[in-house]
Amino acid sequence: MFKKLMLLILSLILMSCATPISMEEKCKRADQYMDMARIAEPTNLDFAIKHTMEAVKLCPTGLKYAYMAKLDADKGYYDIAVKVAEAALKREPDDASVLTLVGQTYFKMGKNNEAIPVLGKALLYEPNNALARNTLATIYLIERDFKKAENEFLKNTQNNPQYTISYYMLGKLYMDELDDQQKAYEYLSKFIALEKGYSAITKDAQERINNLKVNKNVRQ
Repeated sequence: MFKKLMLLILSLILMSCATPISMEEKCKRADQYMDMARIAEPTNLDFAIKHTMEAVKLCPTGLKYAYMAKLDADKGYYDIAVKVAEAALKREPDDASVLTLVGQTYFKMGKNNEAIPVLGKALLYEPNNALARNTLATIYLIERDFKKAENEFLKNTQNNPQYTISYYMLGKLYMDELDDQQKAYEYLSKFIALEKGYSAITKDAQERINNLKVNKNVRQ
């Protein structure tokens, strides 16, 4: 990952020597900044924000603004995030990816009433959008609207069977709120079977399975 990041930086430095540049070249350079931002996002939000800002300056699009808003929300810059999200929606109000990122931004800020219609609109344009549906379901879960949460998580497991986190969330929902031990076991087991690698979530899923009281025949 570090090597890839350094190559992208070197490429941008070399490109900066050529002047003037066309809009097409600016957008190519912006895409490289976005690549660097995505690589850095998990470990260095400041770096990701800086390079997303550079990308927006070079080639502004709704998607770049929406990604910027999400990063700002992750950093806790809520006032900025709201303004940037509004700019994203103004530029591309009907793009499912933009709507999903803006919905995530509102969700991260605790603005669930704003997030729900935005995510719903994203799903109108892109019904199989796993991230939008999982985020919407999670909001319903937080709002304690368990029936809607269950329906959305179930749709995700049906439409996006490899999107493993929805199986885990369903397992938690059945175990913690709907008191259906056997369904909880079914979905938590499916999550572990599909999930590759070990994480805090897989550890929690296994611990939950160990604590479930289910028919022995169901376990087999």
